[in-house]
Amino acid sequence: MIEPRKKELLEKAIEMALGGDQQMLRLLLNRLLPTPPKDDMVDIALTADSPAKKSDQIIEALNNQDLTPADAMNIMKTLAFQAKIYDTTEVRQLIEEIKDVIAKKHLI
Repeated sequence: MIEPRKKELLEKAIEMALGGDQQMLRLLLNRLLPTPPKDDMVDIALTADSPAKKSDQIIEALNNQDLTPADAMNIMKTLAFQAKIYDTTEVRQLIEEIKDVIAKKHLI
């Protein structure tokens, strides 16, 4: 029912918006323009070499009001996930090394 009149309806909506209909203008702009990101990007340089020291830098930035509490929490969560990934990788490497040592001892 609408499909055959789609072009006509769009033209009418544009005409209404250009004629000063604020609601129609808002509707069209909301449909046409991309949605802005909900969060602003945070620019913080974490120069420390360990997750613990990086978390200290985050807390310092929070104390200096360079970060909001929400931003600090999100960065800390990301840092925690990163540390977990590193830990898991390190544990897997150690397990492989232990397997190699055990295999060599059984072969000798």
